[in-house]
Amino acid sequence: MIDEALRLGASYAELFVEYLLVAEGAVRGRSAEVNVSEARYYALRALAEGCWGVASSREASPWMARAAVDYARLAKRAGSRRLTLASRRPAQGSYGYLGPLPSELVEEACHALSEAFKQCVARGFAEAVVTASRSAKAMYSSDGVNAYEVRDRVEASIALASSGVVASTTIGWSGQPPLGWEERLEEAVAKLVERLEAKRAARLLNPLRRGSRFPVVLKGEAACAFIHEAVGHLLEADVLLEHGLAPPRGVGCEELTVLDDPSLPQGYGSYCFDDEGVEARRKTLVDRGRLTGLLHTRWTAATMGQEPTSNGRGLYSAPKSMASNLVVEPGTWSLDEMVEETHEGFLVEGLVKAELYAGALHLVPDAAWLIKHGELVEPVALERIVA
Repeated sequence: MIDEALRLGASYAELFVEYLLVAEGAVRGRSAEVNVSEARYYALRALAEGCWGVASSREASPWMARAAVDYARLAKRAGSRRLTLASRRPAQGSYGYLGPLPSELVEEACHALSEAFKQCVARGFAEAVVTASRSAKAMYSSDGVNAYEVRDRVEASIALASSGVVASTTIGWSGQPPLGWEERLEEAVAKLVERLEAKRAARLLNPLRRGSRFPVVLKGEAACAFIHEAVGHLLEADVLLEHGLAPPRGVGCEELTVLDDPSLPQGYGSYCFDDEGVEARRKTLVDRGRLTGLLHTRWTAATMGQEPTSNGRGLYSAPKSMASNLVVEPGTWSLDEMVEETHEGFLVEGLVKAELYAGALHLVPDAAWLIKHGELVEPVALERIVA
């Protein structure tokens, strides 16, 4: 199919074969279920006359080559942008990061969570959904990519509800399960019970203080969401180019150093090569508050005169710039020290929603506590934090 796409006028073509085995289990208090599915997909991506065309199917078929080239030409008629791709060393080799069979892991996780839910069943409703997937991806390209990776990923979403209040969290990893993962699930449920009780006791913030400026200490998922939005999305090179935006000169304070690391052991976003056949590598995005790099596809790298960063993602569309695992290097302050140094402000834990809007980061916290004179005073209900 690659040769056929080139014969039809493509300057470059790549073929993906993806096999997915997915097991999903749920424990909902009133029911428990498990579902297993598997599928195989083929995708051909062709660059013709400076535009991408993509065709995919459940079966390999010669029509995919013509469809991909035809749709690339359709894209050319719809816009004026023409793409070039930065050179890279084609990914080669086979890689495997496997754990137990997805169905077996889901069964173990559901049993562990059902035991943990016994502690809180009297407090209200409990639900957990565990998804374990085994993804095998093979990639071939007209310039020499011949690579294969099979990797397991697990995601557990847990929620507790009582008296109209909900607390939730998510845990995930790839490859072999981390040591003590069952205990981590049980600990997550116990922490949610504490958070739920705090939310039930939370009082509304004085309306006269809404819209005021306060220092906010972010803990756990709230801190991760801040980095994901304020660094991960902010440094996607394709978004900057498409919207005509200049990269920020600085990000955060001088103590902030952020890396993108697709090689992180057991990282949920880990991979050995990206969806453009670029070998995965660790790179620094922010060094002590100073911008040192962006997340690139081969197109954005060529346009900006940079090297591809192994962040091209997506098999069934044009590649997008996306982070893998964002890693924040430890600073010199502990969480307790940050709270102690806060005269008046808030500690935020957990997350309902986070988004960039009109140049500001909007966080909807799951739970929050008022800080006064360096001490946690009481839980409060915060509708939104804008940074």
